Amino acid sequence: MFLISIYSKFLSFAKTKKRVIYLLSFPDNNHGFIEQLNQQQTVIVFYNKKCHSEALRLREKGIKIYPLDSLFYFISYTIPVITNSRVVICDNYFPFLGAIKKKNQVFIQIWHAVGAVKRFGLEEHKISSCTKADLKRYKNVYRSFDKYIVSSHKMSQVFQRSYLAQERQMLYFGLPRTDFLFQQIKVESDFDKRKVILYAPTYRDNQVALPPLDIKQLEEKLGDQYRLIVKLHPHIQFLIGTQEDTSFVRWCRKDESLNNLILEADILISDYSSVLFDFSLVNPNSPIILFWYDRDLYEKKIGIQEDFLKIDSLPVVKSTTEIITLLTSDTLTSTNLFNKEWNTYNDGQATIRLLAYVRYIVGGNKW
Repeated sequence: MFLISIYSKFLSFAKTKKRVIYLLSFPDNNHGFIEQLNQQQTVIVFYNKKCHSEALRLREKGIKIYPLDSLFYFISYTIPVITNSRVVICDNYFPFLGAIKKKNQVFIQIWHAVGAVKRFGLEEHKISSCTKADLKRYKNVYRSFDKYIVSSHKMSQVFQRSYLAQERQMLYFGLPRTDFLFQQIKVESDFDKRKVILYAPTYRDNQVALPPLDIKQLEEKLGDQYRLIVKLHPHIQFLIGTQEDTSFVRWCRKDESLNNLILEADILISDYSSVLFDFSLVNPNSPIILFWYDRDLYEKKIGIQEDFLKIDSLPVVKSTTEIITLLTSDTLTSTNLFNKEWNTYNDGQATIRLLAYVRYIVGGNKW
């Protein structure tokens, strides 16, 4: 990072251009925002390999794209272009940002989720074992962010604890990635009147087995009233193996959009995944069950946000039997309170607000 810092300082003598950089690391996260942004400002997208397909679609619409994984492009083009651009929007932590920031630039953290269940940044447990040099590098990146796009005061507090952010850096615009959800129509089957349970767990490091959800037991007890859709995280998609669809369960393939599935679902079962927040926005009157079969281990290794360790607005279970009990006892409640707490500013107008802000900042103004 030291060499990158020296290189960027040498480049910084060039005039800053009125253009926007978008650092793309999460697929299915912008939902048209980049295209709309490109209509009002010059946008250049730098992407990692996970977003290759999405980047190609952007290129078809006339947007310039460059891979972050190419050392040649990184040295010859990425660093020079980012260093001399007025606005940089990013959806994640990018290690090199702390080494290239100039005073007249604005770095905006748009993130890749409405909220957070797991700890990250300075709150992640593994931070205690990192070296002083690593910790300094992390903090340099955190300090490079000027503004955070958030959907709630809860997420604002998470960034303040995890990324050393301050309240004055928060922009309560809502997330553009949620706007399209207000334009979608709830999917209902004309042929199968059973309620749909969506099971969408996140991944665990070095996971080699399917989560311990007893699908056979679910079918025996609930098959007449419910059907199940299982959507695994892309990192553990290979665990599906030879599992076959039945009249009760459908195993989703890698290319099936989770956003489309939450429109089909009546009930969500998940764990530490951010799908909780999107589901509650689309289905505020539908229940969510937190299947935390490994809560103690997960809290020890990764860490769970304090708000979720003491959550009472969503039920927490550790076994399939407890899930069945909840679904057969009519004790499940809506996610209205949870939705209001985390989706406070998601109203379908987030893109409009962020576009106006970027236009204002690119013009050389301060906020």
